[in-house]
Amino acid sequence: MKMVLATAAVLIPLLTAGPALAKSKEHCQKQAEDYADKNTKTLGSAALGGVIGAVGGAVVGGALGGNKGAGTGALIGGAGGAVAGTIRGTQGWKDNYNKSFNKCMKK
Repeated sequence: MKMVLATAAVLIPLLTAGPALAKSKEHCQKQAEDYADKNTKTLGSAALGGVIGAVGGAVVGGALGGNKGAGTGALIGGAGGAVAGTIRGTQGWKDNYNKSFNKCMKK
């Protein structure tokens, strides 16, 4: 009887630890998502990239093709800059998520 109680005393905590660990991971994922959402400016990155790209494209297009070239350069540069800014913002979100998630899991 003592052997059965000793075995149960060892096995019960081990069997119940699995769900607790899974909940901890889910908690950290949610916390990391919230942190990344609040601390990453993805829209600002896309907008800023679009503006910088449009200005750069207009300057280069104007130098190469006059007024028509400036307009075309602005469109192409703006689109390219917005895409680049979005990618940069997305990487920032991932960096913030990973930082928060790893910090949470160490607790």
